[in-house]
Amino acid sequence: MPQDAAGTVLRERSVADRARAPEPAARNSPAHPPPPPPPPPTRRRGAFLPAPSDGGRVRRFLVSLAMGAAVAAVFEATAGDDGVIRASRWAPSPRPDPPAPAVQTPPPPDDAFDPWVFDKDRRKVAFLFVTKTGELPHDHLWARFFAGQDPDLYAVHVHVPSAFAFDATNTAAPEVFAGTEVRSVPPFFDDTKPRSGSTVTRVTKALLRRALLDEDVARFVTISDSCVPIRTFPELRAYLLDGGQDQGKNVERSFVDSRLDPALAPKVRDAMRSLGVPKLAWRKGSSWFALTRPHARLVAEDVKVFDAILKGCRDDNENDDDNGDDKNDDTTDERVCVVDDHYVPTLLAFHGKEPHVEVRSVTYENWWPVTRRRAKRYAVQEAKDAVRVIRGKFLSDDPVRDGNKDVVGGSGSRSCGYFRGGGDRAGTRRPCWLIARKFTARAGRRIGKFAATAVGY
Repeated sequence: MPQDAAGTVLRERSVADRARAPEPAARNSPAHPPPPPPPPPTRRRGAFLPAPSDGGRVRRFLVSLAMGAAVAAVFEATAGDDGVIRASRWAPSPRPDPPAPAVQTPPPPDDAFDPWVFDKDRRKVAFLFVTKTGELPHDHLWARFFAGQDPDLYAVHVHVPSAFAFDATNTAAPEVFAGTEVRSVPPFFDDTKPRSGSTVTRVTKALLRRALLDEDVARFVTISDSCVPIRTFPELRAYLLDGGQDQGKNVERSFVDSRLDPALAPKVRDAMRSLGVPKLAWRKGSSWFALTRPHARLVAEDVKVFDAILKGCRDDNENDDDNGDDKNDDTTDERVCVVDDHYVPTLLAFHGKEPHVEVRSVTYENWWPVTRRRAKRYAVQEAKDAVRVIRGKFLSDDPVRDGNKDVVGGSGSRSCGYFRGGGDRAGTRRPCWLIARKFTARAGRRIGKFAATAVGY
């Protein structure tokens, strides 16, 4: 067949086929719905896990299985034999209610005035006399000092030998001193033997213990048998009870001569170290002081510091008949300390009480020249000028403390402060001294002649 005829036949067949074929319907029409989705993958009979190809479903299934097992374990652990679920043993136990605080009165603050302990207008001052034989050569001055005063405002205690008692035969003021005896058995003081520093300290502690029995006593003043009062009783009492403010609190302070003492002998240092007393607490001062009640209780009850000082210091004898000569002093002893001069200031420093201490005494002693080993004793011809000058001192620790009127003060002087409490004297300068020692018996009788005008009693 020719080529043109063959092509014509093919075209005719293609046209005929298209004419016979039905016209295609629209996609997703009602007559022709979409094909159904493929069936899910088949699983093996008895198989529990999904097909390995579905990793996300496997992980979710394992997590759900683990959580279910944990819940079942907790249920079994918390359910008892009766099937009742109880608190989990892992649950925190309920916190018990705190106990109700006990109702109690707060203790009085140390070194602070507490109105629940003392009535400020009725507080007492205890005068503690440290005597050698019980005799008081200046008892007539002290009788005038206490005359006319309210006996509820002061207490008197005198250390005497065991067989001594005050009466009209041995004192000019039995109304003041009778019944005030504090005896020691055997007596610490014997008129045939010189007294020592440790003896003075033991007697002071005994006097403090006796005075502390009276709960109304707020101040404790130690006095020797050669002391004379250079102020009236109201002045002395107001001076000692004059308080101040410290961080908003009314505080009371002791008067104790206290200063650093670099002359710490090796024997003293070793004794203190063996008993746990640091050398930084080592102080030197005076045997005559005025203590508050907390500090007095501390001195009366202490054993530790007293033993340390007693082991390290020499037990120096005090010869009251000495007028400053050093011929009887032993200067070869390496223990260059005396028990009664170091004990109280060291004890207060050891217990951290110095913030409540005025580091000066209210009892005047003349230690000029500085090489003197004993305080100066004032004779009868020196009495009037001595009282006048000592009463007029407003500086303590003067380079010259012998009453020289040409010496006003110096680089080592410091003011004795100002009255702190209320009243007409608030803000005025305070004199330094309330009591003075050492005066002979004749000097005391001379003072009695001008005390009414020069002192006020």
